[in-house]
This record gives sequence, structure tokens and C-alpha cells, in this order.
Amino acid sequence: MLALLAACAWSPEAPIARPAVGPPAAKARTLTVDCAGAGEFLDLVSAIDAADSGDTIEVAPCTYTGSIDFRGREVRIVSTGGAAETFIVATPETPVVRAARGEGPGTLLEGFTLVGGGGVDEPAVEEQFSALTLRDVTITGSAGTVTVYARSAMITLDRVWIDATNTPSEGLLIQGRRGMVAVKDSVIECGAAPIGYMAEHGAGFLDGVTFSCPDARAAEVFHCPGRVQRSTFDGQFYVENESASEETTVVEGSVFLGGLEAYFASVEVHNAVFWGAGVTTRSANVSVDGSIFAGAVCALDKQGAGGSLQVEYSLFHDNQANHCAGADPVGQGDNLAGDPLFVDAAALDFTLGAGSPAIDAGPPGASWLDVDGSPNDIGAWGGPFRLGGGW
Repeated sequence: MLALLAACAWSPEAPIARPAVGPPAAKARTLTVDCAGAGEFLDLVSAIDAADSGDTIEVAPCTYTGSIDFRGREVRIVSTGGAAETFIVATPETPVVRAARGEGPGTLLEGFTLVGGGGVDEPAVEEQFSALTLRDVTITGSAGTVTVYARSAMITLDRVWIDATNTPSEGLLIQGRRGMVAVKDSVIECGAAPIGYMAEHGAGFLDGVTFSCPDARAAEVFHCPGRVQRSTFDGQFYVENESASEETTVVEGSVFLGGLEAYFASVEVHNAVFWGAGVTTRSANVSVDGSIFAGAVCALDKQGAGGSLQVEYSLFHDNQANHCAGADPVGQGDNLAGDPLFVDAAALDFTLGAGSPAIDAGPPGASWLDVDGSPNDIGAWGGPFRLGGGW
């Protein structure tokens, strides 16, 4: 009996057999679509139906009619001719693109112009409980409740142009709710829409984005943290949170043509240009350094009780008032007055000309050096995340 027990005893050197879980992974394939018949499929919908997660669908230039749904498949749909030659025209009253069944982080649509899409209670691009990247995509002529809508999801818009022809009925071009909505190196034109971008109850990230929304709210960060860098806002930038001490939004290397307003929020601004409009706070904690305020009625305006508005190492020029509700900041906190000598402010070129008092006058310390290692220049072209990149 002892011999039998010894023979059955487990040895630490013996491998542990584990049952196989599911079928073996299939090798990723590349499927081809060509409306002229040179591919495996004539249309995108049929190719998606035949694809498995991990596959790539290559699409030849053409105009493809019919909305697409990733149907839970984590696939890459890539055009071979780019957005200028490859179009997806939406089925009426439906989103032109939908990913709402748990698609994974490899889900991609690249190199297309998306035409139309949306309807009553339908966005033009819809994503829920999924991950999706739109890259090198133009979105035009949609009429949905929202142009791009993501809920409890991760969506990335990379080199995307939303042109001014989109007229969302709820007034939002991009809306991310309870998830992450990231926009990179893109152009957003509001047209008739009153709001270009909104991140709410999740997180927002803007990097290298140009907003053309002169009569609208270019971007809003609502009840969530945010990060903004090397972006330009023609239109107001608005931040609102549930308290003045949580969910901080950080801004670096950006230009504001419609001002920044913060309500019950925490905002840090480093190396910005405020041209024609300044910073307004209401019960918010806002700190600004290394920034230029020029041509505003009120460069700074702290409204109501509570909160704080602190400005250091900044330059003020040609404002009707440097502070409409407090002491003039010039002469305090290393703030200066003087002409920044922009190269061409009328053309929105806010680089500093030779002899500008803003050169090397920004926040001290190694963490704020310009990308060339010199002291921080005040303005959007100074600091480690300058508007022109280079970091």
C-alpha cells in the first residue's frame, strides 16, 4: 500500500496538465474588397461578416453604399487609396459606422470619407462598450443626434477631419460619456453646431487639435479630468466639475481665441496664448503660468466667492483690463507687461519675434525648459509641450 501511495505522489518537477480552453487561435487573414470585382468581396458588409477578430480587411478605392457594423469583431478595415478616394455612404437613418458589441482595442477604420449617417436618436458614428480608432478619416454631411458618440467606451480620433457640413440635432460633434475620448492631430469645424467636443463623466484628451468654432463652444470637459496639449481653440474652452479641487484639467502649449471659462473646476494652464479673450472663473481653482494675455476686454475675471485664480510668469499686453475683479497682476508673481512681438498675430502665428520680452521669461526649473534646453519662453511655443511639437 505504501509503495502504491509513493507511486501516486505529486512531484514538484512533474508538469501540471491543464485542459485546453477553447479552439486554437486561427491565423489572422487579410481579406480584400473591391467594388470593381478585383477583390474577394464586392462590398464591406459581406467582408465583415466573413472576418474573424484579428483579421485585416483591405479596401480598394470606390464609393461603398451601406452603413457598416463591426459586429463584435476586432478587425482592421484599411483603405488602399485613402480618404480622398474611398467613401462609405450611410444607409439612411442609421449610423454610418457602429461598434457596440465589445470590440477590442485593435478595432480600426483607416483611410475613408464617411458620408451621411444618423437620424432620429441615432448618431452618425456610434460606439458603446468597445474600443475603436478612426484614423485618416473625413466625416461629412451627417445629420445624427451627435456626429461621433461614444458611451462607456474608448474612442480615438487620429488625423480626423469633421467638416462644417455636419449638423447634429443635439448640437454636439463629438461626445464621450463615461469613457475615454481622445482626439489627436485633427481638425474640427463646428459649422452650425454649438459644441465641438464634450468629454463627460469619463476622461478627455486633446493633442494637436484645431477647433474652428468661432461662434460656439469649441470644447467642454464636464465632470471628468482632462489633458490638452498643442491645440488651438477658435471658440470657448469650458471646464465644469462637481468641486473645485477634483478632476483637474491640465493644458499645455495651446492657443485660446475664445477664452477659457472654469466653473467649480480645477484647471492648470502652462504656456498658452489667450488672444482676444482671457480666463473667467466661477468658484474654481485655476492656475496659469508661462502664458500671454493680449487684446482682451478682461484678461482675468474671477467671479463670485470661493476658488482661486493665480497667474505667474506671464505677459500682459493691450488688454482693456488685466484683471476685471482684482488687482493688476503685472509686477506680481514675475508677471510682465509688454508687446510679445508675435511674428504675425493676424494670421494666428504666435511665435515670438526677435527681442520679445517673453523669451526665456517663463517658469524656472528643469521641468519647464524649452525643447532645445533653453529657459522657458512665455507663450504657446515655449515649454516642454510647445504648440509646434518637437518633443
